Amino acid sequence: MTKTQRREIQARTSKHNEETREVVKTGKCPLCGSGLCRNLSLLGWWQCEQYGAVGFRKNSELPACDWQGFTGE
Repeated sequence: MTKTQRREIQARTSKHNEETREVVKTGKCPLCGSGLCRNLSLLGWWQCEQYGAVGFRKNSELPACDWQGFTGE
């Protein structure tokens, strides 16, 4: 990987992390409006509380949502 490629990847990652931080500040999923929760498997990993299979979502009667993002912190 070249230095230019590495810088491009770092810039995209930084942009994604900043966008996720802005979403986390709102406390609401940008796709469905449900709340957010941390996935404690990795530092900085956030998911919609409606993410996952029946029994794992906050409210299994509502549709699943697949939003998730990393804040990098």
